[in-house]
Amino acid sequence: MTESEIKFEQFCSSCNIFFDRITTGDSVTPDYHILVNGKKIVVEIKELDVNEAEKKVLQNMETERTVVWGSNHVGDRIRYKVNDAKRQLESSAKDICPSMLIIYDKRPYPIGGIFQYEILVAMYGCETIELHVPQSPDKAVTFGKHRFGKGKKFRVGVHSYISGLAVLYHNTSNNFRLDVYVNEFADKPLPYEELILMDNVNVFVRPSNPNNEFSGWARLITDDLQNSNKQID
Repeated sequence: MTESEIKFEQFCSSCNIFFDRITTGDSVTPDYHILVNGKKIVVEIKELDVNEAEKKVLQNMETERTVVWGSNHVGDRIRYKVNDAKRQLESSAKDICPSMLIIYDKRPYPIGGIFQYEILVAMYGCETIELHVPQSPDKAVTFGKHRFGKGKKFRVGVHSYISGLAVLYHNTSNNFRLDVYVNEFADKPLPYEELILMDNVNVFVRPSNPNNEFSGWARLITDDLQNSNKQID
């Protein structure tokens, strides 16, 4: 078992979530089935480990005590994990039940850390601001739409069998937390009504936006569900 799978099973046990590890055979399969209030979710676990560039950063920190690093393409590590997991999730979840890709970051400090912005732009596209440059130099440059651009892994009909991404955290106090990011284009939505009732689970959605305008995550709370139920009534 990988470190991320061990942590996931510990998380499920701490939350009293039933999990069933799927035996790997000749066919491509996901890692787990879980039940949340009796509702089945197919789960694939992936972990982030240090790459070659990050190894050099850690080495330089040891020798020079200071270093500068970054990424030219924010969200790429998340996009790669979606590509790695899509076959496993599609084989067991498409048109059947919700599925979720869970990522565990095993990289050491200060390299480690998955930010909400990375998840956002990996799922829905890079933050893009349109600039309109007039032909005449006497006229000022104007700003156009602030929107999601290239690099999106999720849209209508694309990877819609993946219901959401999640990041699993485990701190030095032996506490777990799962941050779930809902795919608004999912064919089979996650049971987020049940998920947000758990103490160590946070559920995030992107506010409805038909014009593709750039917007950040909003955390769902129980009041949101109550207000939604009142509108339905």
